[in-house]
Amino acid sequence: FFFFLICMRLVKLMRKNNTPKTFYTLSRFFLFFGAVFTAIFYNQNVTGYLYNNLFTTLFKILIYIFTFIWGYLSLKRFTSKNMPSFTFYNAVLFNTLCFSVAISTHNLLMLFLGLSLGFWTGINLIKMEKEPYELNGNGVYSAFSFLFILAFACGVGIFYYYTKQCAFSHVLSHL
Repeated sequence: FFFFLICMRLVKLMRKNNTPKTFYTLSRFFLFFGAVFTAIFYNQNVTGYLYNNLFTTLFKILIYIFTFIWGYLSLKRFTSKNMPSFTFYNAVLFNTLCFSVAISTHNLLMLFLGLSLGFWTGINLIKMEKEPYELNGNGVYSAFSFLFILAFACGVGIFYYYTKQCAFSHVLSHL
């Protein structure tokens, strides 16, 4: 997905006439390849931190299907309002990447990284609909995101303090 986000940025920079359908088509293409690669490499250990099994593969495929449906419904809205859609599809694909990492991880630090980045980038989705003078929702969302990230970091720190590792298997064996 990281490669796909770079491709979307290049299309935005190099193509003069970007319509809402442009980025929907790219995201649909990327979601399809993400689902195919997830299905093909479902029983693989990636970098020692990420591991896909049948359950993680199922949840990832469900996330890709949900994201595809969400993107299709959003396309109708962007087209009817003639709004730019790059920020939306970029944030949605980045969140899909973050949740995919969070689902496949076997390490508390990677779970923290995936979820915190995913929640923090949700601010872009809120900013899209707000006028500049209506930023109260962003402040509330940012405050709750920061509190969640802080509480989660404290929890990971406590587990690490007592177990000296962040691997799920090691943490669970010490409980």
